[in-house]
Amino acid sequence: MASRLASGELVIDSLIPEGFDDLQLDAPEPVQVEVKSRQEQLGRFPVGIAASHIVDAWLRHTDRFGTTRRLVVVLEQGIVGWDGAPEDHLVEIPVARLVEEVDRLGASLAARVASQGRPSTVVDELKIGTTLLICSWDDLIAETERHLELVVKNLPKAALGVICRELQSIVAAAVDANAEAGFEARTSLHRTGLVDKINSLACQWRRHVGPLGRSKTVPPGAFMSSEKVRANWPA
Repeated sequence: MASRLASGELVIDSLIPEGFDDLQLDAPEPVQVEVKSRQEQLGRFPVGIAASHIVDAWLRHTDRFGTTRRLVVVLEQGIVGWDGAPEDHLVEIPVARLVEEVDRLGASLAARVASQGRPSTVVDELKIGTTLLICSWDDLIAETERHLELVVKNLPKAALGVICRELQSIVAAAVDANAEAGFEARTSLHRTGLVDKINSLACQWRRHVGPLGRSKTVPPGAFMSSEKVRANWPA
């Protein structure tokens, strides 16, 4: 999301890690994002577990906001019974569509809603108000590097990898800060700040490594450590 914001593909005012949910996209029509991680060796989410995550996220979401905001649930590694086309990865997919394409998903959603003591109409509401992003870790890295290439041109893959890791550190620092802060004191990420940081890191790479990534001596501290990133990153 941070790389999408930096590239201009994601048009929002700011990105707030650990806002009300895992991510909050501030815009005239705010969007809440919940991320459900899963280790690669475990494979895809079983349908029942995926349904529980979707329903629980929707109930938390609507208890706080009603149905005035959209909810996006990110399922790392995907869901059993759904392959999708390559263009479906990292693209929002309506839950209503997946109910049609994934065996037992509709029944599992209904069962989870009933187990929480909520009316059956909740299933219809979440099918309208919730979308899913399905991705693997490799998808996320490739997508981040693609967006970085839109911000800085002609960098080798090694440089993109370095900047990608620093971007992860920036987001992680914001997550840590917001986990302890009150909502009014939250740290948010803005496009200008992200672009400035990415360009600064690209300049450091070119200065100390060279445009083609060929041998130059890289002095200690040439790239900002995670702690320095945290100390210098603007809210």
